[in-house]
Amino acid sequence: MTKERVNISINKKLLQDAKKSIPNLSAFVEECLEQYLGYANGTYPIANDQKILDKIGKLQVELFISNQNYDLQEEQRKAESHKLNSTWFQLWNDFKRRLTVNERFMDEAVKVLGLDAVVLEDMLDFTYENLDVLGVDFTWEDVCELYEKEEK
Repeated sequence: MTKERVNISINKKLLQDAKKSIPNLSAFVEECLEQYLGYANGTYPIANDQKILDKIGKLQVELFISNQNYDLQEEQRKAESHKLNSTWFQLWNDFKRRLTVNERFMDEAVKVLGLDAVVLEDMLDFTYENLDVLGVDFTWEDVCELYEKEEK
């Protein structure tokens, strides 16, 4: 029996998860197609039904776990983003009123944001000068992106 290579369109994340979870994805797809077509034209007896249901059940569990891991990673990303934003805005809100840096807020920002105090002070000045570009609802990521773009 000869094999043929085909191109299919599939969700990138789903494909990556399938490659991680299923050691031989090609063989698995081939077996699923054989089983499906065998049932559709009556070639395979109904006795193999449980085997397919077991495989489907196993894949559903793996997919559920994969989705849970993705949700967990997404929540962790959101929590990290929230922490960075709140640290930045604590520093920014104090700075924009007095145009000076509160050392206690700066020390915390250095720890959380992972940048040197001199760079953060420069970013505060930069933010103050570029409020018209950043708009009202800007985030820490917006400031970093614009700052990096202007620095280049």
